[in-house]
Amino acid sequence: TWTQRKLIDSGRYFYAFDADVAPDGTVYLSQSAITYGSNGSISAPIEHRVLISRDRGVTFEDRLVATVQPGPVCDAAGCSPDFYTGHTALSVDATGAISMLTDGAPTVGAPQVVSAWRSTNGGLTFAGPVAISATGEHATAPAMESRGNGDVRAFWYQTNGGSDDAWNVWYRRSSDGGATWTAAVKISDATGGAAYKSAAGFGELYGDYGELAITSAGKAIGIWGEGFSWDGPGGSWLNRET
Repeated sequence: TWTQRKLIDSGRYFYAFDADVAPDGTVYLSQSAITYGSNGSISAPIEHRVLISRDRGVTFEDRLVATVQPGPVCDAAGCSPDFYTGHTALSVDATGAISMLTDGAPTVGAPQVVSAWRSTNGGLTFAGPVAISATGEHATAPAMESRGNGDVRAFWYQTNGGSDDAWNVWYRRSSDGGATWTAAVKISDATGGAAYKSAAGFGELYGDYGELAITSAGKAIGIWGEGFSWDGPGGSWLNRET
C-alpha cells in the first residue's frame, strides 16, 4: 500500500532526477526547481534542492544546495529550449555520505558546468561546488553512483570544441566523496557504428538521459543515448570498465 502526499507547494516546476536511501533509512530526493516565462523560456535562477526524510517518508525537509543560471537553449530538431537545463544526480555511500552533481551556467546563456557537491552531516550542509566538466565546454545531464567510503563515479555529456552538434560522454572517479577527481576519460569512444557518430562525437543527446552503475567487483558501467537530434533516430550506447 502507498500513501500519497504533497511535498512542495510552489509556483516553480520541480523536476525529480535522482534519489537514494542511506544505510540508516534516511531518504534523499534531488530536485531542480524552475520557473518558466510566458513564452516558455526559463526565468533565472534555477534552484537545485534535496528533499530529506529522516522518518522513512512520513515528513520531508527541503534543503537548497545550489543556485545556477540557465545555459544555452537546445535548438536541435524537436528539442524544447529547456532540454539541457536543470539536472541533478545523487548517491549515498555505505557510510551515509551524500554526493550530488548539478548542471547550470554561471551567467544566463553561458556554457553550463557540471559541479560536484558533498555532505557528511546528513544533508544539513553541502560543500562545493567542484567543477568536473571542462572549462569552456557546455555540459549537461550528469549521472552518478557511489559505494564504500567515498568511492564515487560520475559521467556527463559535454560538447567538443563548443559545438552543440558534437557531443561526448566523459567519466571521472573520486575516492574522497567528490572533493577531488581523477582525470576525465571519454567513454563514448566508439567513432563508428551509426551515421550520427564521428571522430568528433555524436550529433545530439537522445532520450532522458543516461545511467551509471557499479558492479560488485567495483567496475563502472554506463549507458546513455546518442542520436542525430532530439527527434532522432538514435540509440542507446554502453561502455564498461575492464
